[in-house]
Amino acid sequence: MRTISKIELDTLKEYLGTKPFQYEEVYNEVIDHYATAYEQTEKELNDIIRDQDEHFTDKKIKEIDKQYIAEVKRQLFKAHLGLIFGYFKWPQCLISLSAVALFFLLGPLFLKYHSIALGLFIAFSLIPYIFMAYALGASRQMDSKLPGKIINGRLSQAGRLGVFGILYLQTDWLYRHVVPNPAQSILSDNMYLTSFILLTGFALCWSIYQLFRLKFKPVISS
Repeated sequence: MRTISKIELDTLKEYLGTKPFQYEEVYNEVIDHYATAYEQTEKELNDIIRDQDEHFTDKKIKEIDKQYIAEVKRQLFKAHLGLIFGYFKWPQCLISLSAVALFFLLGPLFLKYHSIALGLFIAFSLIPYIFMAYALGASRQMDSKLPGKIINGRLSQAGRLGVFGILYLQTDWLYRHVVPNPAQSILSDNMYLTSFILLTGFALCWSIYQLFRLKFKPVISS
């Protein structure tokens, strides 16, 4: 079996860059598909391109793009639920119990030194935005190296990470507007509630970190 040369691969990338790809992952997967087809036969590269073009029409590429980004959104939601339920599975539950014990043991400290609790609360609220900003920055840098208007599909969904930060920030507002005779803030009520809120923020940030590392591969039929 022969190996495609760098010049041939660059020619292939340049050619496929003229097609209506929207997402980098699909673009790279189709390049690999063309290159593999070339390496497994003795045909010229132009003949392989012509053969594969019969399958990867513009309409087909748009369909794959649409299916891919829908799957990314679905898998992100599924993965987030999986991470949450995973905290209660063996042996992950041991780490989860250790984290719970640590936060509740520190409860009196959080209540006594309100600035520490407030600092952690703000940090846990901002971390989703830090991940989002990094993802958007990395996406922009990667997109600039791609032909046409192709973007990274996974990183394009980074905005969803900021939603979790918004929801977490709203816990204090909900507390002050729902609970009768509330304290000055949700972190000043009692040490158990303070520990629970901070533990929730920690779990949220850890989940977002895990989601950020996920990668999804487009499914391309022959």
